[in-house]
Amino acid sequence: MYKAAGALMIIAAFSFVGYSFCRALGRRCSSLEEFRKLFSLLRSEISLKLTPLEKAFAAIGSQYGNSCFILCADKLPELGAQEALINALKSTASEYMLRGEDIELLSAAAVGLGKCDLKNQLKHLDYAVSLIDNSIVRAKKEREEKSRLFMNGAVLSGVMLTLMLL
Repeated sequence: MYKAAGALMIIAAFSFVGYSFCRALGRRCSSLEEFRKLFSLLRSEISLKLTPLEKAFAAIGSQYGNSCFILCADKLPELGAQEALINALKSTASEYMLRGEDIELLSAAAVGLGKCDLKNQLKHLDYAVSLIDNSIVRAKKEREEKSRLFMNGAVLSGVMLTLMLL
């Protein structure tokens, strides 16, 4: 009786580990989609309303509850757009399940912000959004490939450990 209960608990624990890995992959995809939307909104704020960068980051961050944009808006006056965005992305990477490659990609959006004229800033943001689109496709493909692997591998590992212990 106790062995069966222990075996079920081991299998359940391993299954939960696999599920949490799958969930992290899904969270990464949704975070990249969210950042794509936010950078598109930032482009609109800058081009249509002619809002200064600090206010645009703060408005979008507070409206959509994005702590990265809010942190970027706070650091923008002292560091500049590129450094503020990079620091904010690094600080909130674990919250959004971002990897190093995602941080580099998203920080590419800030290369021309605040340093060139409006036309070139908009071109940089358009380019960044297209890069994010490509990254979203790759992240979804990775999620599809690895989710099944993580879940099945975790369950099988739990079963194997259970069999070894019995």
